[in-house]
Amino acid sequence: MSDHLVELAKSHLTNIPVSLISQGAESLIFTTTTHPYMETSDEGQQYIVKFRPPKKYRHPQLDAQLTKRRTLAEARLLQRLYGADGISVPSIIAVDARNGILWLEYIGQQIENGVSSLKNYLWLEDSKADYESLLRAVGDMIARLHQMGIVHGDLTTSNVMLQKHGSQWAPCLIDFGLGFTSDLVEDKAVDLYVLERAILSTHPVHSDNYNSWLMEGYKKGYGKDQGKFKQVMKRYEDVRMRGRKRSMLG
Repeated sequence: MSDHLVELAKSHLTNIPVSLISQGAESLIFTTTTHPYMETSDEGQQYIVKFRPPKKYRHPQLDAQLTKRRTLAEARLLQRLYGADGISVPSIIAVDARNGILWLEYIGQQIENGVSSLKNYLWLEDSKADYESLLRAVGDMIARLHQMGIVHGDLTTSNVMLQKHGSQWAPCLIDFGLGFTSDLVEDKAVDLYVLERAILSTHPVHSDNYNSWLMEGYKKGYGKDQGKFKQVMKRYEDVRMRGRKRSMLG
């Protein structure tokens, strides 16, 4: 972890206690129990603070423009998706685009092997009974996302969080930092291929079943518009073929 980046984030969050939970190539993710506007904090309530640090290899002025643009773009995607039929994403609490900060609803809870991401949940041996229905639900949600003309850009099992609704787990899509709007069949096919490869990488033994259930849900999500579903599937097979050729060539 880069301590100087953590300190930089904290300098933009005056008097806000935060705890770093993950760091990726594009952002640092913190949790906090402090609301950005309410004076009192509820220790039982958590929020996510996502910080895009500056890139030293870019010109400072260009970097500031890109950071602001990408932060606002992610916020707009989440705002558009929040409350959409059949789609679950975190709600936005606050946006500080100038400093590259998004304040979001905390999604998930602790399970036996960590936070309740789809990745961790699929590793739990005693939960296999609902894997099929859960993966179908994820596929259905991705189809609805694509029908709205939105591509996630980084579909992995770590970016699908699970929330308990009664006794059932329900998926929620997170981290739209690489997301964008597109109606191109190619972009949707690549989105699916990225998820397929992620599942193959993290759950190789059962990946065929998992991806099959995802695609069944994806088909269902298109409802009566099966023509568009078939277009995406045709391009998806093309993308898979290109991926296999690249793997063979090294």
